[in-house]
Amino acid sequence: MVLVLAEATPNPSTLKFVPPRGTLRRETAEFTKGGASPPALAEALLRVDGVERVLFGGDFVAVTSDGRDWGALREAVSSIIAAHALGEASHEPPGHAGSPTGADDTLVGRIKATLDSRIRRSVAVDGGDVTFVDFTDGILTLRLHGACKGCPSSSATLRHGILATMHRLYPEIVDVRSV
Repeated sequence: MVLVLAEATPNPSTLKFVPPRGTLRRETAEFTKGGASPPALAEALLRVDGVERVLFGGDFVAVTSDGRDWGALREAVSSIIAAHALGEASHEPPGHAGSPTGADDTLVGRIKATLDSRIRRSVAVDGGDVTFVDFTDGILTLRLHGACKGCPSSSATLRHGILATMHRLYPEIVDVRSV
């Protein structure tokens, strides 16, 4: 028997599932129905009627529903993740595209490193993720994933959490937006 914990997130459409330690790889990857060829675990989760999106966050899986009641969905998702933990499926997500490669001393490189070391860890607690898209003319553009995508609190997270932190470290950042 494998215990998979299910935790609420600030986004009522998304639950965060925490399998036993070492079950998942550390890379972050997000998959949607009809998207790129997902690994077996994501594919199995996306086949569950009512599941719209799956985010692998290293040591958790954030699953977003199409608005259905979580009662039956929670059971199905937990069972699939438990089966994976027992070795009945493999999870091979691609590397995280938003991470800087190698040492990068440019401002954009430092912004990406700060996102990876400070911001992403904070939003992962609630079953989400945030990735770098662009930095132009003082505007930092990010992509929200998992529980953060569509969350009623996401604008507060962007303004009071991410912008406040990033502007304090990098005064060049005057605004943060999501796409």
